[in-house]
Amino acid sequence: QISPEGLMFYLMGSETSVVKLDKLAQSHDMTQPIPHYFVKSSHNTYLTAGQLTGVSSPEMYRQCLLAGCRCLELDCWKGKPPDEEPIITHGFTMTTEILFKDVIEAIAESAFKTSKYPVVLSFENHVDSVKQQEKMAEYCRTIFGDALLVDVLEKYP
Repeated sequence: QISPEGLMFYLMGSETSVVKLDKLAQSHDMTQPIPHYFVKSSHNTYLTAGQLTGVSSPEMYRQCLLAGCRCLELDCWKGKPPDEEPIITHGFTMTTEILFKDVIEAIAESAFKTSKYPVVLSFENHVDSVKQQEKMAEYCRTIFGDALLVDVLEKYP
């Protein structure tokens, strides 16, 4: 038997780490296109625990960004009446729901606090309502503002 902490120490140990620890502190050439790099990403970012019955929280997005993640997953689902606000949840499970808008705000607040590098948002979009999709786009435009890349970069046509 091994405790969760023991497993973490094992996975991060100098002899067993999946990443060479001496390489983590090195500075790398960051002038290449994104596909030339491995990007630290997350899955089911919103969950604080198990993916069948776990609690969802916008705080998890903040924590992932502060820990260095540069790719976040947003499982977007259609909100229910009367507000019909888009939500983030793990579909067809008993996980809790959080508002899409709250997640976008959490990302905007934390995206560049510990890293200047781009953040890639992976939208798993199950929202079939045009009205709610428009809300999602508007939240991204207004909350991210100038941090949102909306035009092709001249240097990279």
